[in-house]
Amino acid sequence: MLSLNCLFKNTVFILYVLLIIYHTSNDKKDKKILKNRNAYLKELYLNSNGSLEYLNILTQKLITLGMEICKIRESFIDNINKNLTSIYKNIFDYGNLDIKYRSDYKNKSYEDLENVYKKNLKTELNYRKTMIGVHHDDFDFILDGYNIKEYGSVGQQKNAIISFKLAELILIKLINGSYPILILDDLFSELDSIKINNIIKMLNKEVQTFITTTDINDVDKSLLAESNIYYANNGQIERKN
Repeated sequence: MLSLNCLFKNTVFILYVLLIIYHTSNDKKDKKILKNRNAYLKELYLNSNGSLEYLNILTQKLITLGMEICKIRESFIDNINKNLTSIYKNIFDYGNLDIKYRSDYKNKSYEDLENVYKKNLKTELNYRKTMIGVHHDDFDFILDGYNIKEYGSVGQQKNAIISFKLAELILIKLINGSYPILILDDLFSELDSIKINNIIKMLNKEVQTFITTTDINDVDKSLLAESNIYYANNGQIERKN
């Protein structure tokens, strides 16, 4: 498993923890402001003579919080990307995988965003909802320059998610000081025996991991010997080793 010491220095560890807590608080505030702004857009749609002053106040608050949330999400994705390709290659033996973060707020100043909201006011009034903001944020898995969602197979999409989850483990350990419980449901479908065993070998023994599957024949016997195996049948669970 990749070393946590390669990620950040101690000062960055503390900063990152604070950013996660700050993001959670700001995300709740953003949703509340967004709800109020959408409600007021509906009022303005019904009353074209209504004042824009309150809408402008809500927009200013939305921009301020949105910019902070965008920065934190960018930081999270950047840190995931530091380990994503190496994890992917260790399992699947090819390809450069990274995540591309998409946001209306990315690389925009406060003034840029103010102008965007002003230009889209008529559209937002017609739709009676906020059309721009971090609530539309998303991300794409990019494998060797191609968007997996558009050009990748089902197997490649699953491989990307598995790699992402393993990269997340490193960050969670960094933030909390301990690993979470890892649950991998139906892990072995779409994977050959080499990839299956590569994934299991990469799992840190400090991580309590639950893997569900209908077939363990492709798992190395040495790995099975180190695992607790349970069978579920007709509502009954029985340990087999």
